[in-house]
Amino acid sequence: MGSEYVVIKGQKPWEARIVSGNADIAEISKQDDLSFKLVKKDDGRTWSLTNKVDGERRPFSLMVFETSKDGETKEVLKILNHLFKHDGKVYMLGNHPEGKHWQEYLDSKRYISRLDKFPIRDITKLGKHPIHRLKKYIRGVAVGETEGLGIHGHKVKVDQELDSIGLILAASSYLMYAAA
Repeated sequence: MGSEYVVIKGQKPWEARIVSGNADIAEISKQDDLSFKLVKKDDGRTWSLTNKVDGERRPFSLMVFETSKDGETKEVLKILNHLFKHDGKVYMLGNHPEGKHWQEYLDSKRYISRLDKFPIRDITKLGKHPIHRLKKYIRGVAVGETEGLGIHGHKVKVDQELDSIGLILAASSYLMYAAA
């Protein structure tokens, strides 16, 4: 694994902090517009996370925008029905990867998988239709893990191929699955 993050619920349900190793590296807080703010402590980088995707609120979906020091925002990640694209590849949160037995799915651990055989390269083409049925049949290569509900820590591990967005994935996973 490349990096490991633990998201720990704060005193209020809409607050959390993110730890990597022994270091407290980021904080999540709720904004007035029902979005969330992720702030990295060492350099002050800031992201806005919202479940309002392409103009409407969607379950198991998030848009992540990075806000620069001068207030400019740019989209850095779109998670749509558990699916996201990074470096030209499609990934799925909560996937059951190839080579894992179905009995293991009852465990609290879920996987982040790269979907090499996924037929649709543009995830926006899937529209609003939930892919819960597809999750059962589409299996990918495990490149990360998520575990825990946030009460004692929501753990997210990512391989090196997702290192550049690992912190954002940890916050996103926590907000979609553990803090709901």
